[in-house]
Amino acid sequence: MNSRIDQTYRDARQLLDHHRPAPGGHRCDQTRCAHETWPCTAVATARRVMATYAGPPAAPTAPDADPPAPPPAAPTGPQRADTARVWLLTTAAYQVPPTAPLAADMGNVMELLHRMGTASLAQLAVRLGRPRMVIALILRALTSCGWATDTATV
Repeated sequence: MNSRIDQTYRDARQLLDHHRPAPGGHRCDQTRCAHETWPCTAVATARRVMATYAGPPAAPTAPDADPPAPPPAAPTGPQRADTARVWLLTTAAYQVPPTAPLAADMGNVMELLHRMGTASLAQLAVRLGRPRMVIALILRALTSCGWATDTATV
């Protein structure tokens, strides 16, 4: 595993350690997602991330078996850049108080990532009605703060 994947895995594990059902078991105990039913979006996303790293074991192949078919061609150019990676919030982002003063667009991107769990740059741009370049700059800023990370989907 490379260091980015290791960090994503650690963030998911840490998030699962921090989020617990509130007394009564119907809501999350974290302030940012206290209004959500248990399990909250963050926990569901962290569970999906953990599941991708614990994927099913590869099936053994017979020595005389045909080689597997090559994967379909991946999109290239701007389309690939917008859809080949999904973004998610890190554990550090969930430590930011909901009342912290943030630029409106940055707060909107964080809120949308929180609600969706993971999203591509194209999805964020469409849902927020903002140019992709603006969303790309915000994601770059969130990544440099350690509040967001991306992972390849293909």
